[in-house]
Amino acid sequence: MDVADAFVRLVDDVGVGSRFQSLTLEEEGPPGREMVTLDRPARDRLFEIVSATPSARDDSLVGVLVEADFESNTARLRTTGGQRIAIRFEAELADRIQEGLRRQSEFRGEVSYDPKTLEARSVSLRSIVRGDQLVMGFDAGDFWAPDEIDKLAAEREIRRVEDVDTLRDREASDEEVDRLLAAQDEM
Repeated sequence: MDVADAFVRLVDDVGVGSRFQSLTLEEEGPPGREMVTLDRPARDRLFEIVSATPSARDDSLVGVLVEADFESNTARLRTTGGQRIAIRFEAELADRIQEGLRRQSEFRGEVSYDPKTLEARSVSLRSIVRGDQLVMGFDAGDFWAPDEIDKLAAEREIRRVEDVDTLRDREASDEEVDRLLAAQDEM
């Protein structure tokens, strides 16, 4: 970007397009002589590159804060896709940043995007939103607690199958049943 900007300024300072038709730069080196001609269309293409500043818009990103610098009010976010995003925040958000370290959250603010790749590059932070843990009617530890199958069956009023033949699909052929049983054995 800096080289393109320098060429645009050089072409403008020399007056290519108004006083001169083009500017030719020459370099002689080990591979031989290299020449570059800058005319008005080349200058305009370079100017498009230089002036393509990252677009910014109000948006939000989801990820985990992996580090924060409370002296410079900056932080680094790692998105769910593994992208590293720079965050700038006001001092009033420092406590929220501290709480958000190493926790997935939603970061809202003005997000700047790379004009070529359209990837987020930085966020000027306005707020952090932490998701609430949904409650399913039992304690979180209950999910992992082992229950005996007889107890679970009794709670759900499920009776034991006494005759396995009652589970058979009468429309399935013997060959289909054999294939099913063979597939189960392979698992």
